[in-house]
Amino acid sequence: MTARLRRRRTWAVAAGVAALLAVVLLLPLSYFVESPGRLLTLGGCVDVHAEDTVPVHGDFLLTSVGLSRATPATAAIALLRTDQRLRSEDRIVRRDVPDAEHFDGQRRVFARSAQSAAALGLRAAGFGADPERLVGDGALVTGVLEGAPAEGVLRRGDVIVGVDGAAIATDAELRAVLDDTREVDVRFTRGGTEQEAALTPIELVVDGEERVALGVRLETLNARVDLPVPVDVASGDIGGPSAGLMIALAVYDQSDPTVDLAAGRRVAGTGTLTSQGAVGRVGGIDLKALAAAERGADVFLAPASQAEEAVALLPPDSGLEVLAVTTFEDAAQALLETAEPGESYGPPSDPECPLRPAA
Repeated sequence: MTARLRRRRTWAVAAGVAALLAVVLLLPLSYFVESPGRLLTLGGCVDVHAEDTVPVHGDFLLTSVGLSRATPATAAIALLRTDQRLRSEDRIVRRDVPDAEHFDGQRRVFARSAQSAAALGLRAAGFGADPERLVGDGALVTGVLEGAPAEGVLRRGDVIVGVDGAAIATDAELRAVLDDTREVDVRFTRGGTEQEAALTPIELVVDGEERVALGVRLETLNARVDLPVPVDVASGDIGGPSAGLMIALAVYDQSDPTVDLAAGRRVAGTGTLTSQGAVGRVGGIDLKALAAAERGADVFLAPASQAEEAVALLPPDSGLEVLAVTTFEDAAQALLETAEPGESYGPPSDPECPLRPAA
């Protein structure tokens, strides 16, 4: 073998080893890496279309966690860092649902929770909004149960818009009209074309509850709360319901010129909201608080049951003030009580919001 052939073989072997090593290091694992996410300025990304609204004096910051599919390389890094952690995929996504589809669903959850939160903020400002008054554009079929009446008739992606002549706007309205096992005429759209089919509901156990059903999994298409004035919330690719508390506060602060909740501060926080205003637990709260502290927030609002967890990763010299709250009203009152008029805080956030509207 000539020296030239030996060099070629050596290079080929080296290239093969490098390619194999790259594949091994970049191979997707059944884990996600969770890390501090970005902070979103709600002062610029929440827009209440009503008269007499006022700009936020300071800012409300939506906190998030970053999630990325782990590889051997990123998993090894996460194990060495205190501000990253590995999460099993079955705690993040369903194994029978592609990642992209799961996160699309989470963005829809964000949109629905943002509307409910906006209603709470508007109601506090005196607009008479009802967070429980949900509207939509039909009942979207997200799956069909094997052996169910709908099998072979309805399919995933169909939108049920009527039953026996009655219009259907939400999944709850569809469930309400299926009160016995008589045959019904179902009107639905598929690919923009309206169709009809006769189906006979049966008694099924769905999610542990026995009910009369067609045997389809449903969600409301374009679910939203019927607001007295339009509210736009931009989120980009952020999903999930944990921004509810901060959105409600930002809407309230803008909509009532007699209150100043932010009071010149950069107020970060997290928490889900029920339609009655109760603040619920969230995931990754310690990572969210750390991100808030590192990026100059003055206050961090946390669900009361997670206040201790929120400070777990904060350095001893952190100046972040953590406020534990149980309801939306608690949070608003806590901000009013801790505001110090005349105190100088850091520079205001950029009021421009580069993200697309989500709700």
